[in-house]
Order: sequence, then C-alpha cells, then structure tokens
Amino acid sequence: MRPISIRMENINSFREAQTVDFDSLTSGENIFCISGDTGSGKSTIFVSMLLALYKGISRSGSTLDDFINLSEEKAVIELKFESDGEIYETRRVLRRKGNNDFTLKRNGEIIASGDAAFDGISEMIGLDVEQFTQVALLEQGRFGKFLDSKPADRTKTLQRILSLERLGGLHTVANKMLTEVKEKLNGIDLIIERNERDGKTKDSLKTKKAELKTLTEDVKKLVAEEAELRSKLLAEEGKRKLHEEIVRITRDLEKERRSAAENKVRLEKLIAKCSDPTAALATLAAKEQELKGISEQAEKLGERLKKRKVELETSREKYKREKAKYDKLKAELDASLSSDIDSAVALILTYTKDGDKCPVCGGEIKSRSVSGGGAVDRADKERALSALEATLESVTAEGKRCHAEVAELEKQIAEEISPHGDVNKSLSELRMKKRETEETAKGIKDAETSLAQSEATVKTLIAQLSGKGKDDYDEDEGRKLSARHTEVSSVCAAKQKMLGMTETAIAEIEKAIAETEEYKKERKVFASRQKELDSLVKLFKSNGFANFVTEEYIKDFTVTASSTLSRLSGGNYTLEYRDNVFYIRDFLNGNKERKIKTLSGGETFLASLSIAISIMRYISAGKNFEFFFLDEGFGTLHDEAVETVVAALRELSKEVTVGLISHVDDLVSRISSRIHIVHATESRGSLIEVI
Repeated sequence: MRPISIRMENINSFREAQTVDFDSLTSGENIFCISGDTGSGKSTIFVSMLLALYKGISRSGSTLDDFINLSEEKAVIELKFESDGEIYETRRVLRRKGNNDFTLKRNGEIIASGDAAFDGISEMIGLDVEQFTQVALLEQGRFGKFLDSKPADRTKTLQRILSLERLGGLHTVANKMLTEVKEKLNGIDLIIERNERDGKTKDSLKTKKAELKTLTEDVKKLVAEEAELRSKLLAEEGKRKLHEEIVRITRDLEKERRSAAENKVRLEKLIAKCSDPTAALATLAAKEQELKGISEQAEKLGERLKKRKVELETSREKYKREKAKYDKLKAELDASLSSDIDSAVALILTYTKDGDKCPVCGGEIKSRSVSGGGAVDRADKERALSALEATLESVTAEGKRCHAEVAELEKQIAEEISPHGDVNKSLSELRMKKRETEETAKGIKDAETSLAQSEATVKTLIAQLSGKGKDDYDEDEGRKLSARHTEVSSVCAAKQKMLGMTETAIAEIEKAIAETEEYKKERKVFASRQKELDSLVKLFKSNGFANFVTEEYIKDFTVTASSTLSRLSGGNYTLEYRDNVFYIRDFLNGNKERKIKTLSGGETFLASLSIAISIMRYISAGKNFEFFFLDEGFGTLHDEAVETVVAALRELSKEVTVGLISHVDDLVSRISSRIHIVHATESRGSLIEVI
C-alpha cells in the first residue's frame, strides 16, 4: 500500500479544502517532513488518513463529531492510494446531523460503500487500526505502544503483519489430514476384510481353477457333438427343402392344369357368343358413323329452327309495340284538327324557312314565329305517324320472312330426320352393343393368351418335377435330430456361460488378491503417515507452532533493531528479547540490563524507532506497506542524535516512503522535501504550504 494524496475540508483546524500530494513530496528523495507550530494541525493529516481508512480510531473519549471544525456542520476527507497495482480512492463525509457517508473506488469506479467499503479496506490492509498505528503510522503519544503491549497482543499484531495467522490453522489442517489418513486406513481395512469375507482368497482361486478345467472339457465334448448334429441337420435340411420343392411343383402343376381347363371353357363360351368380333365391330362402326351424321344434321336444323322462332317472336312483339304507338298517335291527330287560322298559318310555315316567299301574301318570310302553335304540332305528329307506318310495314315483312323460314325448316326436319326416329337413343344402343363386342373380343384374346401360358407352364413344371429325383425325406427323423441339437446347444451354451462366469470369477479373485496385497503395502505407508501426523497435531496444538514462529521473528528483527539502536544511541544501548520481554543493555552503566519501562522519553523514542524500522523492513520486503509515517519524539533528541536518526530514516526511505511530523527546526532543516502548516486564524483555517 502506498498513499498518493489526501484532501481535507473542515477537519479540525483545516476549514478550507487542503491537499497533501505525497507523490509530489517524494518526487526527489523518498522522505518528507511536515512542520509547523504546536497546534497548527500537523497531526491532523495523519489522523485524517486513519479516518479515511478505518470506521473508528483509537481516541479515548472522542467521537466523530470531535473531528469536524467547530464552525462547520460537515467535514470531508478524500484519500487516494495504490495497492497491488490498482488505484483506490476513499471519500468520507462526517456530519453533525444526519448520516455519515463512506465510499470506496477502484480505478475511478465505486466498488463499495458504508460498512462494506470499510470491510474491503480492512481486508486489503490486513491490520486493525490499533495494529496499523503500531507499525505503519506511529501517532503522537503512542510511539512506544508496541514495546509496552502485552505479549499476547504483540504476538497477535505481528502474526497479522507478517501473515503468520495461517500457521494458527496448521493444527486444523494437520487434524484434518490425520482424520483423512485414519479414514483411508479404515477404508483399506474394510476392503481387505471384504475380499476375505467374499472368499476372494488363494484357496478359492485354486477351487475355481479346478472348476474351470472340468467345464472346459465338458464344453469341448458338447461342441463336438453339436457340430456333428448340425452336419446331420444340414443334410436333413437339404432333404426337407427338396421335399418341399417337389410338393410345391406338384401343387403348382395341378393349379396350372385347372387354370388351362378353365381358360379353354371361357374361350369356347366367348366364341359361341360372337364368332367374328372383328367383322361385327366394322359393321357397328359404319352404322355409328351414319347415325352420328343424322344426329349432327338434326342438331344443326334444330338450332336454326330455334333461332328463327326466336326472331319470329321478337318481330311479333315489335309489331305489337309499334302498332300501339301508331294507334295512339292517330287518335291524337284526329282529335286535334282545328280551323284556327293561326294553326293554318303555322301549318304553312311548317313547310317554309326564313327568306322564302309567303304562299299567301307573296312577301319574304323574315320570321316564322306565330302567336298560335297548333298547326306546327299537328305537322310533327303527322310526320311521326308516317314514320310509324313505314316501321309497321318493315316489321310485317320481316315477320313474314321468319315465318316462311320456320315452315321450311320444320318441313326439312319432317322429311330428313323424323323417319329415323330417336337418333340419340339409337346411337346410345349401338355404342353399348359396340362396347360389348369389344369386351368379347378382348376376352377371347385374353383367354387365348392365358390358355397358351397355362399350357406352357404345365410343360415347364412337368420337366422340373422329372428332374428332382427321389423324395426320401423322413419328417420324424428330422424332428428327432432337431430336438437333440436344440438340447445339446442349450446345454453347451449353459456350460459356456458357466465357463465365462468362472473365468470372470477367477479374474476377479486374482484382481482382489493383487488388490489386497497392494492395500497391505499401502496400509503400511498410511500407518507410518498416521504416526507422523499424530506428532504434528500435538506440535500444532493450542497455536503453539504459530507462537513459536512469531517469537523467532521477534528475536530475529530484535537483532536488527538492536544494531539500529546502537547506532542511534552512539553505542550506548543495545536491545535484547527473551521470555516475551524487551530489555535494554546500558553500556553507560556498567553494561547493566534494564527493562523498557525504566527508559526516559528520549531513550524510549530511540528504542521504539529501532523496533519500528526493523519491523517496517520486514513488511516492506513483502510490499504490504510502502510507507512509514512518524509523529513523535524528535524534541527529546540532542543534535547528534537527530543527525543519526535522520541518517537511519534516509536509509529506510530507500525501501519505503518515510514521512515525519516535527516542529524541531534542526530536524526539519535536514529534510529538503517538506510542507509547512500555517496556523489557523479567526477568519480562516490552517493552510498547507509546500516549501
């Protein structure tokens, strides 16, 4: 894990949003310093980091509201960091009223919120907040916590830091393995007992092999007998087939002889019915053509007669209509005759046009208009009457012509068609007789063909029968041979099945014997394994192995820490660890051994720093944490010690990012990459200045 940046708004003395860009601070050397006056807000940066990672932090008697600026109702912290090549961002909003918010992003996308987000970060870091502040971010006032903690707490912390918790599960793993080995041994014993119980032993194998020998001899004899019987059956089968063939030919011969006799009788009957079908058909065809001609002529004349009758009827109807019109118009003319002079003038004018001379006065007719119109109307009607008279004459003439044609056609039909009676009926009767004659002709031909075929088949069957030889088939003998063959085959099959089963049983017994031998060998291996696992279970019992390994780690990094402490103290002190207790070897007081609790503040700071550097070297090698932040103790050091501490921290910065919080000018001046916290005023909050 490596912090990239943190942004704070309304957190304690920081009111306006302030950002610490760790990447920029460490772009030169991998160590930086946060300086500022007491109370300016230096430690708030590290506290904000804890708030951005953990749901609750170790602050006696404090609540989350205590971290919100007194003048504000809401505070925001945003932390960006890198872990396993992924970029994570957390955002925490603290409110005096209402719910607090917490979200976790990965590569720009929200992946969790609320408690789920805290759980995800806790799993990623692998330490709770208490452990985190003992090894990675050392808070003010808690610097010597690791040295002072109880052995059990210290062991638990280191096991989580160094991923040694898995060793605590070795007892469970060993127990599980032991259980599996015991189950395997029980399974092996059950298989061995089952094989012996099922009779799959060497004695039973000997018995089965003797049975196999006897069955093999029996099957050999039965196979030979079955082969001999099968040969005899094949011979009998040949006789049977010959017998059946002779019976079939004889049966077919009788059948064909009956068929020939039947065809002969049928042929004679058909010839008696019509001795010469060909001549009869020729006569019928000629008569049919004659009747067809008469029928066609009758049809043509009938159509013409029908058409003329329709025309005659149409003419009569037309005459009636035109005659009615004529009579009506003539009556109107007779009733309208008048001596009205205007009508006479109108009548005269009817036969003149404009420009003609008037037949009465001799003057030029300029206008034909008159006051009366009776004469003109009469003239129009007389012309219409004249036209109707002409139409009546035409219709009368047409009617006479149609009547004459109808009479002529009726006469022709009476002379040419009627003498022949019902032509269609005669034609139908003739065609029926023609079909009967055709059927008779076909029947004669079929009967002649069938008779010839039957006679030919009879000759063929007689020839086949004469070439078959003697029929010496004995049905009883064949039945006896078949029954014996079936019996022998059945017994042979049963014996062969028993033979196969015996061979299978022998193979199973041999396999079981081999399996038993292999399982006995395997049992020895698992029995030895059981003894080994029994020892391991005892070793791993009560988490003893994990604690032992942890103690060895503490001893190991204590050696490294002792070397660092010696260098930081100018050779005055070394660090030792035994029986779960840390001791200081004081070379200024006769090399006496002292407990950690007897150290002064400056001595405690150097010892704790040595332990922290040593632990950080271990965990940074696994890349669990790539930073080491300190907030304490530099004010208790003299100038030479400060120089030594800075040198040690520079050495550590080659492996992890080192961040310091201090107001000691001598230390601050030795770090080139730093930021300064400007104290808050009444009008604004604390400010971060990059120097």
